[in-house]
Amino acid sequence: MEALVKADEEAGKRWIAILSNATDTQLRHLHHVATQVAVSLAAEDNARKLLARLEAISPSINRVAGMAKVPAHSLALWGKADVPGLKEICKHRLITRRDDGQIALEVLAASLSGKSVIVEETIDGLLASGQPADTCLALTLSGFCDESAHASSVLARFEKAQGYIGIAHKAAGGAYQRNLWARRWYEQMKCAQTGLEFWQASVQLNKIVDGRCDIWSKDDGTETEIFRSFLPTILRKIRRRTEKWQKKRKDYLFGDKSPADLFLPEEVFVD
Repeated sequence: MEALVKADEEAGKRWIAILSNATDTQLRHLHHVATQVAVSLAAEDNARKLLARLEAISPSINRVAGMAKVPAHSLALWGKADVPGLKEICKHRLITRRDDGQIALEVLAASLSGKSVIVEETIDGLLASGQPADTCLALTLSGFCDESAHASSVLARFEKAQGYIGIAHKAAGGAYQRNLWARRWYEQMKCAQTGLEFWQASVQLNKIVDGRCDIWSKDDGTETEIFRSFLPTILRKIRRRTEKWQKKRKDYLFGDKSPADLFLPEEVFVD
């Protein structure tokens, strides 16, 4: 879509006008196409207005990508998050997800798009407010980040926290540490010289791995013939484990059981 718009930008602007005049029901069915067109012209005010409108409309078909099934809409937005206007939309998505599963997917979309710095900026902004709910969200965001000095620092800062912040810290720290160990076991799999070594590491990996494997499993590095031969045999297990984590996280918010929707202020949380 970006290539098409680049070849004929005026046509792209006409498409934006047509899509902007569509009803919400029509946009539900055209959600993916509308998103792709709008992000390709993200510098245009009308395109950003369309994207803001699409935020409140659920697509009739949820297109996803990767082991964690990250929504294509999120990836499209985060891919252009450095464009003025879209950065604010992406930050808003980070702070308005209703459960830990959605938060994890949003952080993953940012990481896969190379926009982790924006997540860190959002975390720092939340911590600066001093509000307990913002601190809990900052910790949750940090826990779902890939390995980084920033996330490690934020989590270490609240090691002795009590109450709701302590609950959020415990859950975030656990999620963060599981990813570190998953990376370690995956590296051992890549270095395995025997089938037994590969199997031992893979058993450990499959107990804790989540969608962040889409980030570091693509890292360059030496791979043994054993790894290349046996990896296909465990991909289904990795996919199942990531799906289990996502399903479990949907019932939690900031590491605790999610409250009823009526306790979540609409001006802060959106679907």
